[in-house]
Amino acid sequence: MEIAREKGLTAEHIAAVQATGVSDAGKALHIQNGTGRNSERVKALAAEAKAALGGYFREFTFAKRETVGWTSCECGAGTLPGVVLDPFMGTGTTLRSAVALGRSAIGIDLAPPDRV
Repeated sequence: MEIAREKGLTAEHIAAVQATGVSDAGKALHIQNGTGRNSERVKALAAEAKAALGGYFREFTFAKRETVGWTSCECGAGTLPGVVLDPFMGTGTTLRSAVALGRSAIGIDLAPPDRV
């Protein structure tokens, strides 16, 4: 947020970055429906913000979320390492993390991964 303030970005700029996300670049343009459908104003604001933020624009692509904690099913079942299913695996980062934590992992994606 400090960079955004220094560069004079407005809430409208940040909303435009969130509207376009990362789907207007790279692999997404070829495999995702709906890319490039934002208004010209939104595209212009997003381009300004991305130029100002550089690589940090990705930090602004998702709205801020608040973690509220885990809920309990109160069933008394223990939690054991199990299988992680990543239905949108992309480059396989989640799968590598799961394996590093002692879990089995299954990944699914539209395109074969560059590396897993």
